[in-house]
Amino acid sequence: MWCKDAVSNRKSKFFYFVGLGFTTFFSSAGDLNLKSGVKSTAYFYQTQRDELPKEQTEALVLEPNLTGIYDSKKIDFAVNIAHTIVEQSYDEEGADKNYTDVKLNSSINLIENALRLSIFGAQNYRASSQSQNDFSDKILSAGDLSQVQQYGASLDYFTPNASYIGLDMSSTYSNLSTDKSIDENFNGLDSENVSFFSRLRSGKELRLVTFDFSGQYTDTTRTGYSNFKSDSLNGNIHFNLFKQFNLVVLGNQTNYDLDRVDGLGRSDIDTQSYGAGIELSNSDNRRVQITYNRLKEENNTTNYVGVDLNWAFSQRTSISLNYGKRFYGDAYSLNAKHNLKNFKSSLSYSEDVTTFSRLNFETESLGIFVCIIGSTDLIDCFQPEGLDYVLQPGEEFRSYNDISVDITNEVILSKSARYALGYSKRKLKISLGLSYRETDYLETDRSQIAKSASLSSNYQLSKRTNLGIGFNFLRKEANESIDYIDTISANFSANRALSENAKLDLAFRYLDRQSEVGDITDKRITLGFNYQF
Repeated sequence: MWCKDAVSNRKSKFFYFVGLGFTTFFSSAGDLNLKSGVKSTAYFYQTQRDELPKEQTEALVLEPNLTGIYDSKKIDFAVNIAHTIVEQSYDEEGADKNYTDVKLNSSINLIENALRLSIFGAQNYRASSQSQNDFSDKILSAGDLSQVQQYGASLDYFTPNASYIGLDMSSTYSNLSTDKSIDENFNGLDSENVSFFSRLRSGKELRLVTFDFSGQYTDTTRTGYSNFKSDSLNGNIHFNLFKQFNLVVLGNQTNYDLDRVDGLGRSDIDTQSYGAGIELSNSDNRRVQITYNRLKEENNTTNYVGVDLNWAFSQRTSISLNYGKRFYGDAYSLNAKHNLKNFKSSLSYSEDVTTFSRLNFETESLGIFVCIIGSTDLIDCFQPEGLDYVLQPGEEFRSYNDISVDITNEVILSKSARYALGYSKRKLKISLGLSYRETDYLETDRSQIAKSASLSSNYQLSKRTNLGIGFNFLRKEANESIDYIDTISANFSANRALSENAKLDLAFRYLDRQSEVGDITDKRITLGFNYQF
């Protein structure tokens, strides 16, 4: 009874936020664009697990969808709802199932360029374990997927064009729930995140002495675990010595409220650092800073040289690099972008102590291709101009094969690197993505390493016909009983527009997964008819 009540309460909260997002655009006049459609797809696939006999199966999938985009001076709103009905030819439990995917975001400018309210929500499906997520989908693993619901809101205040002192503040509430997880003592997750951020900075009129102070506090409730609280304080003061040279004094304090940290063999991972150095600065986007610092942590003190680089070589090329120390040793962050007329590339590396529920709300993107909300095919996307493209209402950056983590409430140390390259010219689009993620689960002393590579392309054969091809490789390594999992997939697709609203799709896919716990090979042919009303 408790589980049913919890699920019912969780769903009611989720749809409340979805409904709240829907109602925002009624208070302001603007442009509303609604699109609906339905796609019917026949699947013919053959699956072989280890040495077992091959399974020949057919499936029929019906996918009605609705996309709404609203744009006005004060309010932006976008939603995509897709319902999937799966009917398979075999009688295994969970083979026939319904899914509803939702993606929603809304932004309300309460005070222009100063105060903004954002509402967001999503519902999707994936495998609970990272080791299964590479091949699980609504056809092959229909009964094993976990429903992931997330929603939230944030209120952000900015001081525009501050002359002497600028104040920025942000408060965020978010909720994430699933009906399955890898944690043995309970079925799913139900986590709430509350976060506060504030920043005090010098304005444009202050030249001889400038400053930047910021603080953040986040509290995460976790099913089966105590709350995970973290806070950080950062500050720096710059004294202008002459022309482009500054003296810099800086400090940082980071605290994590954890009951145990089995993965590091210690009980305290709080740190405090401070230092001083020099900075060469030509402008806000051309500076390099070198400092001598001292890091204090549980019974240990470390002296080190820190580097902070933020340099725009041109309007097409920029790099941001930071090196320092944290409780786990050397700490790095990197963000580099390069943009030509037809080529666009991006490289990023980040490290963070977080949880699955916090990680799922991060919106970092490599920004190579932009698509309409809900679109996944490269054919429906375009390559933006400039290094820092601002998304318009109803747009989102095309995601790459980001490496997932286990659905669990554990605190993790995540180290993630991603590279993306895009090419777009006339009839041809090519997208290349490389990813690396090292995940340390701090409360159970286990780790995972995953590497992936993906290549997809689309060629416009004629005005009505497009061809697509894609390749994916994923390797996962762990320090547990599974040493490796290798997954390779290749696909080919062709679609032809029968009319302005109707389209016919034909696709082939081959997937091969090899691991110490079992091999899987899946071959499928799909034939689909898509109609947009």
